[in-house]
Amino acid sequence: MAHVVMLVHSDYYHDNRVVREAELLAAERYKVTVLAVETGQGEPFLTGYQNGVEVVTCRISSHSGKGRFIQMMRVFWRRLKSLKPDIIHAHDLDTLLPAWRFARSRGIPLIYDSHELYLESTGLRGRRLIRAVWAVLERMLIHRAAAVITVCESIAAYLQKEYKLERKPEVIRNFAISPKMDLISGSDIPDEVRDLRSRMPFVAIYQGMLREGRGLNLITEVIQSAENWGLIICGSGPMAEELNHKIAELQIEDRIVMTGQLQHHVLAGVTGIADAGFCYIEPISLSYRFALPNKLSEYVQAGVPVIGSDLPEIRHLIEKHQTGYICSNKEQILQALHDLEIPENSSKIKQNLKRAAPDLCWHTEGKKLTALYEKLI
Repeated sequence: MAHVVMLVHSDYYHDNRVVREAELLAAERYKVTVLAVETGQGEPFLTGYQNGVEVVTCRISSHSGKGRFIQMMRVFWRRLKSLKPDIIHAHDLDTLLPAWRFARSRGIPLIYDSHELYLESTGLRGRRLIRAVWAVLERMLIHRAAAVITVCESIAAYLQKEYKLERKPEVIRNFAISPKMDLISGSDIPDEVRDLRSRMPFVAIYQGMLREGRGLNLITEVIQSAENWGLIICGSGPMAEELNHKIAELQIEDRIVMTGQLQHHVLAGVTGIADAGFCYIEPISLSYRFALPNKLSEYVQAGVPVIGSDLPEIRHLIEKHQTGYICSNKEQILQALHDLEIPENSSKIKQNLKRAAPDLCWHTEGKKLTALYEKLI
């Protein structure tokens, strides 16, 4: 049995892409170990098994900057020495250096999994020196990988052109697993969500991180004007307090519920009762412009019409499958909500969603990953 070791600079459990890839490989009879990092937020996850995947959570005392990265390198190296992987899988640029260093020392294949355009992420805006260091690392190491994979065609084309790669990276999109609706209990849905659903004719949902560039301020302003609509906000992040103030300022506390971060099965149940799902990314960076968020596929799997922003990857999927609306401003979003109040419109879109679901799911997309591994092992 081939042993795969994945490195991820997160707690693993809340990174849907890593979880899906690891569990898929474990189901395909690979031995899978994930070296993750304790984030210091919420419940501390320890070493253990989840759905066939061994998760080793590494504790790092440094909170940020160069010290944290150096400590992560050392911790990963110590852990890797006790393992005997046949292949190493680096999730994103911040784990690529330790992964490459170990892969080279053992003569094993390295996969670089680029979740986004790391150099264009919002966290590196205005940090020219740090960005330059990461740029050197990516330019040097991307050619050392046996395979490069990423999340969408736009990023794949960008990486191939930027680094003059012989082969375009393999595109494995962040599509959701089809929810097992028979296992989702209505009692798991938070009381405040059920109350909102019972009071409002229509309910929209936003799921994901609460941070800049996700259209959250705009969405709340739209809800203020759309009197027939309530809104469920599922997620946590740095904008949570600001968003609470915004909702109070707009005096729409009775029409918006903020649930915080939910467990996957609860989130699936909450999404399933919505009449529309927001996937409104603002192009504040090139990484955001090329975004293809998990939530888009999750809305499709739940049969929820999508209201998306006019960005290449989002536009392509919504237009190709006719699963919702492309909007560029508040007025267009408001019009989309009004259109969904007409039964004939929502019914047609839901029929399209049902047809699109088998294509836009992890069961279909994940086959590309197993095919890639078969070539490398």
